Amino acid sequence: MTLISELKKICKDISGNVLTIGLEFPTVEQVLEKNTNIKNSYSLDFNGKKRTRQQTTNGKGKTIFINKIRKVFKKKKIDFIICNFEDIGRFLRTFIKDSVYINKSKLYIYGYTKDIDLELLEKRYKRYNTKIEILEFENQILITIDNSNAKNNPFKDFGYYICDIGYSLINLIGDLLIS
Repeated sequence: MTLISELKKICKDISGNVLTIGLEFPTVEQVLEKNTNIKNSYSLDFNGKKRTRQQTTNGKGKTIFINKIRKVFKKKKIDFIICNFEDIGRFLRTFIKDSVYINKSKLYIYGYTKDIDLELLEKRYKRYNTKIEILEFENQILITIDNSNAKNNPFKDFGYYICDIGYSLINLIGDLLIS
């Protein structure tokens, strides 16, 4: 089984509101378009900087920042999120809290095994009481995060944000001292 076939299988079964970020497989997009159980489909395509282009099912689009998706999509509005790790990797600090905030069912993250720090990703999502499943393929990985029982708290989010910045600074200082 390959990553593309697994994504196709997932796209056939989903229903409700769907958000895709950086979906790069045209065959998977075709399966999403053919699915009649999807109410609204939003697609964010990365265009080189922090900006993404939002396309909806009715063809209208606007440019939004990926670290501001919380303002565009309200609390627990999106049922399923499918995203490429290459597009969200730089914004992981804000994307984790935002994805838990806007998602009410499942989040799928796919990418190459060498790019994803699984321990860090698991640690940060476990804070919100989520269930994580990992499927590994040849050199790619699919992470399924169940956000149905996840809880957000603005004070905890701010504390986690400060901790993540501190963790990044400690790693940066350690790398500078070693080199």
